Amino acid sequence: MHWNIRVVKYSEDEEIILEVAEVYYNEIGKPCGFHLARASGESIDELHEYTDMMKEALAYPILEFNKDFGDWDK
Repeated sequence: MHWNIRVVKYSEDEEIILEVAEVYYNEIGKPCGFHLARASGESIDELHEYTDMMKEALAYPILEFNKDFGDWDK
């Protein structure tokens, strides 16, 4: 399993939400889970690296929960 940081779009109580998230992929490369990305680390350099990854995620297509995550059990 691998992960990266992406923007995920989903709805909650009929409200559309865009979230910068750590996205996890199954063995065939399909998104299978995500959670809110949170910058943390053991040094300022690690925080810079992680926040750079968060900024880079804005350049990629948005993953839509209902479309890109398939039949993942909510």
